[in-house]
Amino acid sequence: MSVREQIFVRTDKQPAEVAGLVAALVDGWTEAADGGTWLLVRPSELLPDEAWREEASFGGPVLAHESERPFRPEGEYEAMDAYNVEIRLWLAGAHADGLEAAAADHIFAAVARLGMAAIQVRRDDELIRAVLPDAAPYDFPAGTLIYETDRDKWNGYVLED
Repeated sequence: MSVREQIFVRTDKQPAEVAGLVAALVDGWTEAADGGTWLLVRPSELLPDEAWREEASFGGPVLAHESERPFRPEGEYEAMDAYNVEIRLWLAGAHADGLEAAAADHIFAAVARLGMAAIQVRRDDELIRAVLPDAAPYDFPAGTLIYETDRDKWNGYVLED
């Protein structure tokens, strides 16, 4: 695993249903594993111009996400607090600098087509982009973080409760 990629979604759907909807849009599949549902896709489906080993896969678990806000000091907020499904993504069976992030961008684009509010996070705390229902995706300025200290950079694209 190289760069950890996460997509947080706000929806009334269960994680397994979100995984199935996204899988259908990216020619992927879902698997039951570790007591939950995993979203998986061959990297060649997302990035066909790259050379991939046949055993390479991209994806990860799709989980219910519960905010850690109740365990933080009063008033402390993080960008993912209002989202209830988390898609964890990484590349397995291959190493390719920058391609993991590009593959995650494709998964985020699929989530955006579903009309759900979502944010994409890289390296656990860097906000990459967001989408709101009936709106185009918004790319955050480089270096924008999930912490409330960067709230002014979120431009209303991060849900807050």
